[in-house]
Amino acid sequence: MNRAFHIFLFSVAVIQASADESAYLPSIKATHKRLSFLEAERRDWRYWRKPEPVLPAAQEQERLRLLGQLLTDDPVWTLAQQVQADIWALVALQPRSPADGTAIDALKELLAIIGGFEERATTRTQAEQFATTLRQFVARRDVTGAHTWAKSH
Repeated sequence: MNRAFHIFLFSVAVIQASADESAYLPSIKATHKRLSFLEAERRDWRYWRKPEPVLPAAQEQERLRLLGQLLTDDPVWTLAQQVQADIWALVALQPRSPADGTAIDALKELLAIIGGFEERATTRTQAEQFATTLRQFVARRDVTGAHTWAKSH
């Protein structure tokens, strides 16, 4: 009886884990879609004659909640946001050195590679693995290595 109970518990755990994992990608896609909608609403300030891009308080809270959810649940997207922020920071440098220009070019190429992995992972574990590997290429500014790795995945 005890053995049958343990097998039953294990089976339920496996089914539950696979159900959670299979819901990962649709959930992430839905979150991205809703955030994109809210961002478009926020930026559509000319249509609404707003003095600056803002949302009503409830929508702004939802936007911030969705951002937090993506930062937590979508590590590849988070990495892409970090790389984009690095690019913007380097572009803002004045005067810019030739090394800064080279770094910008490398980061742009790496951002394109990272973009190819957004919404591709079917599980959170897989997304974390993608992000961890891609982060190593970003840290080294290794565009060639990233291209090679991306082609094999």
